[in-house]
Amino acid sequence: MSDSTPSARYEPDGDFYLDIPPDASHQPIVAVYCAVARQHIPPGFFDVELYGGPSIVWVNWRHAQRAEAIARLFWPGLTVDAKANPRYQDRDEWRAVRQSLAEARKAIAAAEALVRCGAGPVPSCSQRAAQLVEGQR
Repeated sequence: MSDSTPSARYEPDGDFYLDIPPDASHQPIVAVYCAVARQHIPPGFFDVELYGGPSIVWVNWRHAQRAEAIARLFWPGLTVDAKANPRYQDRDEWRAVRQSLAEARKAIAAAEALVRCGAGPVPSCSQRAAQLVEGQR
């Protein structure tokens, strides 16, 4: 990491901070990053504190991962200290939830199609579900 590459960190509350070193604070790339981030992060969730020395960009936890992703487009070698936030990039659980919901939607759609066609309940349905379907015939 060069001296002009920012570093980033997550606080325990999930807020994201991009620390811009003094020699990079007034480079055009910083202004462009801020402009792009402001287009993708609502007002009140993003703030920039420019100093004569190091500068800091703050992003609320709700949009922290988006701000990090944008920063990585500008500085691919960006290092992120996430020790303070133990749930950093805990995205696998969301992938599993999305997959489970997709499988459930497919099972429900298949069961509805069987009922509409009069083929009866799916074999894995409970006895009560089978009785309800039989009662509707």
